[in-house]
Amino acid sequence: MPVRDAAPYVEAAVRSVLEQDLEELELVVVDDGSLDRTTDLVADIAARDGRLRLLRHGEPLGPSAARNDGIAAATAPFLCFLDGDDLMYPSSLRSRWEAAVVAPPGAAGSYCGWESIGPDEVPRSPQRGTPSLPRVSYLQADGECPFIISAPLVRTDVVRAVGGFDEALHAAEDFDLWLRLLREGWWFDPVGVIGVAYRQHGSGIMRTDVIGFVDGVTAVYDSL
Repeated sequence: MPVRDAAPYVEAAVRSVLEQDLEELELVVVDDGSLDRTTDLVADIAARDGRLRLLRHGEPLGPSAARNDGIAAATAPFLCFLDGDDLMYPSSLRSRWEAAVVAPPGAAGSYCGWESIGPDEVPRSPQRGTPSLPRVSYLQADGECPFIISAPLVRTDVVRAVGGFDEALHAAEDFDLWLRLLREGWWFDPVGVIGVAYRQHGSGIMRTDVIGFVDGVTAVYDSL
């Protein structure tokens, strides 16, 4: 979980992970140079729950660098990413983990459905079913970003083998990672539930840096 100045949302995001019914988990929060109370809020939870580790950047290095530091620190065989203003619904990790551990060797992992919520919205129907989702492979993705950053649960060794996130990208870095995995022949199997909530608000990159977002997406397409 990369976080930066996420004080209004980070406690709910962290709790949504630590309250999962998959007990054997670790949560690595990487604070990317926050200037608000984010670090203190996370540190307070970490003092009470040993499954949470807090890493800190003295200055902002960007979400790709923060996620890569989290990947390097992780000890679990699977990774799942969640931004500090989003939420993970109950049993979200378990449903994806149960699918991933029985998947064939060519599967990089599994993925769930997601929904968008407003800046102050509290979801009312956690983890309801979602229409049938397809297996995602390179051909099926058809050059499009197949899912948001928090939808997949992916094998740690697979992500490390391709070098994690490209730190030169400041937008669409997740799109780039998924396409690199798919190009190598990996695929993701679906889980038929909405497992995460993606919070949309005015400080998102698509609203605060439209040109940067477009440049990031363009760089990914240029690499195809």
